[in-house]
Amino acid sequence: MRRASATPACIGPAALTHCSPGSGCFPSTALALGLFSFARARRGFRLESVHPGHSVEEIRDNTGFEFDCPARVPATPAPDASTLAAIRNRIRGDIAETYPHFAATLAAA
Repeated sequence: MRRASATPACIGPAALTHCSPGSGCFPSTALALGLFSFARARRGFRLESVHPGHSVEEIRDNTGFEFDCPARVPATPAPDASTLAAIRNRIRGDIAETYPHFAATLAAA
């Protein structure tokens, strides 16, 4: 799952409800600031990486839920050429009908 916004108003404690065991939660969630994984057994999120230009503190300030965080969080790596091609072509086409405005932004990704 990907969310462009990462404010407490849009990503709050309710996110945990939608990611509880048996709910079909996505294995990872990308916010505009970083990448999270979801630990089903613990029923909570873990910060896996921070997108370039952002910080763990900024993520904590802009999420409305508690999450696990390792002592050193790596930067999110840039996508390779084949991943970018997939985003700009196949994935953009797959989501264009449902998310036309977001899909339009992927051409420049």
